[in-house]
Amino acid sequence: MFFVADKHRLRRLIAITRDDRRPAQQRAGGPFYRIEARAGRLRLTGRAVEAEFLATVYAEGVLFLRVTLFRRALQFMPGTPTIAVQVSAEGLHVGDVTLPLEANDMLLYTDPARAPLRHPEETAAADEDVRRGDGQGLLFGDEPASE
Repeated sequence: MFFVADKHRLRRLIAITRDDRRPAQQRAGGPFYRIEARAGRLRLTGRAVEAEFLATVYAEGVLFLRVTLFRRALQFMPGTPTIAVQVSAEGLHVGDVTLPLEANDMLLYTDPARAPLRHPEETAAADEDVRRGDGQGLLFGDEPASE
């Protein structure tokens, strides 16, 4: 996966779509974030909000990562108007910074058509919550109302 994007727009759209607003979510177990580079567009997906914009895509792919670390790495990039992001088996390369994939809970899919919409770990956790009955409650209130 390799793309070049407008740095200001990328940072702005990450700020809108990210799910790590509370300090507890900015730690190692924070939510995963999906970045898809395909057909000249970059799609940024949080749990509730998605944004898409034009970018120069040299190699397509989908990357799942914890967005807090990525946001912080972008803050330290020099004052250039564009930013090149390359993801390979060695890791995520942004400027002079390389973040290893495994050490930073990242998953790379080189074929966007085969990539899931949610990180497999979050999908498994949601499925487990359903099996345990840890949902939000009943939609139509099958339980009798208390008097």
